[in-house]
Amino acid sequence: MNKEKEIIKNISIERLETYRIDPSDSIQDLVERYLKNIQLGQLFYPALALLEVTLRNQISTAINKYIKENWLLEETRTYTHLILLTKEHELLMEAYDKLNKPFYNKNGELINREITEGKIIAELNFGFWVNLCNDKYNPNIWMKKPIIFDEIFPYFDEFIAKKNPTSKRHKRINKVASKLAPTLKLRNRIFHHEPIFNHPKGILNCYNDIEELLLYMSLETSECLTTISTFEEHYEKFL
Repeated sequence: MNKEKEIIKNISIERLETYRIDPSDSIQDLVERYLKNIQLGQLFYPALALLEVTLRNQISTAINKYIKENWLLEETRTYTHLILLTKEHELLMEAYDKLNKPFYNKNGELINREITEGKIIAELNFGFWVNLCNDKYNPNIWMKKPIIFDEIFPYFDEFIAKKNPTSKRHKRINKVASKLAPTLKLRNRIFHHEPIFNHPKGILNCYNDIEELLLYMSLETSECLTTISTFEEHYEKFL
């Protein structure tokens, strides 16, 4: 009993109440559901990790290639935004300032750290990159020529356009955004230890969206996910 009380105290009643499905649910039911929810979130980790890393590197590489070399560093050096809108520029500057903070080694010596584009890419959160995949960036990114969309999502036409063709090619980013936005919300719920077991879209549909997004960008990465993921094998027992 003491162990159970300690677990309830550490999780908090307020947190556990968000896992209530029925008024008759006992505290033990809520604790069990909470723990199963954590396990369910773990099943998403390989897919979310591959999606986040692939998306940010695909976008950054394509912008470097077709729009502006070293664009992230250039965006931190000018008051006139080259590519980013205000919200994303603020997120970039927050990441840059964090990397630029003084760093001391164990002997108390100040270490000068070079800020590289790669370090900035890693520091920026998933939401930053998802925000770029929005039609508000049509003038700055998605309507540029050559079509940068094809560089970032080279397999999109193969998997989507043939099924749901659109005469306006720049509108394709809307289809990507429609999957990325809820994926970001799901990712945030997982990393903030919030319920996902009762997701209105359905857990399997959420996972399929991530798989599809990876297929748009890289067949190799998609195959890698298939190799390491245990989602489809185990997810039902946590629902």
